[in-house]
Amino acid sequence: MVAKIYVRSGNTYVTDATYEHVDELAPRLRQADLDEVWASHHLSGYHALKLSFGMSDPAFSIIHNDKVIAIFGAAPFTDGGASPWLLGSDEIRDIWLPFVRHSRYFVQLMLDRYGYLENYVDARNVLSIAWLKFCGFKFEPAATYGVERLPFHRFWMEKGG
Repeated sequence: MVAKIYVRSGNTYVTDATYEHVDELAPRLRQADLDEVWASHHLSGYHALKLSFGMSDPAFSIIHNDKVIAIFGAAPFTDGGASPWLLGSDEIRDIWLPFVRHSRYFVQLMLDRYGYLENYVDARNVLSIAWLKFCGFKFEPAATYGVERLPFHRFWMEKGG
């Protein structure tokens, strides 16, 4: 079976995520992402990535120079809506412009499917916050959240709003 390519920009493309992608990416996750998943749920990077991928529909991988550099998706809520997420390696900085350029397309894809997106981001995760704001998410002021009770921002987006 040939993998579907959703977007391509030079040596970078987005395709459907696989468990093999999870295994490849997990040892190279950004420290900010590792800190966030530990603070929120006391999960290792591998377990957070595996759990997020397993719960998501859809889930995508960003491949750059034949390496998985990020996996993202939307984990549906039982009562409607979904939780968008992204975990990546430091190589995401190497493709920052094409990544940002195509991000809104994938956010809209998830929004069209679920109508409402919501999650929490560690207030220390400055790069992720800047990206989420660019994508159009609304933010609440930071408040204690997760196992470590550290400041996190709740962010959300509603279709048509």
